[in-house]
Amino acid sequence: MQTVRDRNVGHETPSVPLCQRGVGTVLIPPWQMGIKGVCRTVGRATPLAVALLFISFALADRIIAADPPAAGTLEEVVRATLASEESLRIVAAEARKAEQRTKRYFSSLTPDVRLQGSYGRSDEEDTDADEKAAAQDRYGWGLVLTQPLYTGGRATAAYRGQQHLEASVRLQVELTGRALTVAAAQAYYRVLGAGAAVDIGEKAIELASRQFERATRRVELGEAVLNDQLRAEVTLRGLEAELAGARSTLAQAREDVRRLSGLELVANPEVPSPLPRIAGSDEALVAEALAARREPEQARLAVSAAEEDVREKKGRFLPSLALNAAYGETGEQISDRPWAWSAGVVLEMPIYQGGATTYELRESRLGLEQQRLRAAGTSRDIEREVRNLLREIEAARSAVQSLDLGVAASAENLRLAERRYEVGLADSIEVADAQRADVAARVGRVVARYRLEALTLQLLSALGRDLIVGPGAAAQP
Repeated sequence: MQTVRDRNVGHETPSVPLCQRGVGTVLIPPWQMGIKGVCRTVGRATPLAVALLFISFALADRIIAADPPAAGTLEEVVRATLASEESLRIVAAEARKAEQRTKRYFSSLTPDVRLQGSYGRSDEEDTDADEKAAAQDRYGWGLVLTQPLYTGGRATAAYRGQQHLEASVRLQVELTGRALTVAAAQAYYRVLGAGAAVDIGEKAIELASRQFERATRRVELGEAVLNDQLRAEVTLRGLEAELAGARSTLAQAREDVRRLSGLELVANPEVPSPLPRIAGSDEALVAEALAARREPEQARLAVSAAEEDVREKKGRFLPSLALNAAYGETGEQISDRPWAWSAGVVLEMPIYQGGATTYELRESRLGLEQQRLRAAGTSRDIEREVRNLLREIEAARSAVQSLDLGVAASAENLRLAERRYEVGLADSIEVADAQRADVAARVGRVVARYRLEALTLQLLSALGRDLIVGPGAAAQP
């Protein structure tokens, strides 16, 4: 095997034979190879080796250039968001941690068995002989059992309070998932609205370009003044600027989806089917939300946990009773005496702790009052949220109906303006105004429709209903 000295490092690099017919390669160090790990050939290469080399390069290029997976539907975006969003994983980990903490609190109610050992050395004085005896060693070891019998309710209250906290954290996992679902759906709807606005802007530019060409041709033929051509060009450039802004909005909306789900959207994502209209009076919907939402239950669990915390602090003023049993041996030598057992009851009575227990009890009572206030405010917040969403949905639905009529009127106005311009009864100003009004009406209708869908989905979540994110064909904007 031949060796080649590396000029940058100063060591020798062995050459590796590529095939049996004398083709060799020198492995280039990483700082010389680049990303594809190109080998520098030395000697005469055979056609088969060259072909294999090019095939490997082609496969490497395909692997490197492979695009990450892209999402094309609302379900894919929501599913990826729930699988990758850090906030949901943090809450899920908190639920697992609360479960382990509950098991730890339960262990305080169970027996405690330990293996204990001791060793001591002492010089005992013989009082009768008025002299000191030789030093003695003492050994002791055995099994010790401790079983709490009565703790003033402290251990039981702490365990029940932790159970309530664990249930509250598990509800928070569900609430976080619903909030992320709504956020992902709203981001998806914003992408659809921005994409539709870009399509409308591109079609408007096509119409404005044709109008500019007609105005230029009429000016060249002497049928119109130069002002018509300039006005048509101003309209065209303004629409181009608006299209640039719409594309920027679309890019930002797609980036929001990517940050939530970790996936890129396809060029033309699927339009979900329209959500069903939510019927019912305000009082009926508010009552449904209060019965179905998990926030009131979560608030009640927090109040229960705070009450148990107060009981636990009160129990610290009471005595505790425990059973203590031991089985082992003690003596001056290991295994000096036979094993013996002992059992008894231990009573502890707190007398003075510097006032710490009193302060802890006051703090727990204040925490209980805070949780009760939060629980009372939760119902009012839900009622306010539902009523506000109902008013916003009514306004959005009215806006969509008005904009539908506006789009029909603006389209007819644009058609008439173009016909009048063709026969010389209108100038470019009238056509430009008609074009801008048509674009504004169409974009406004698209934005209002997707805003209505997002508000409806948000109301479904506020009512505690199942979130509908099924795919389908919606009406074209």
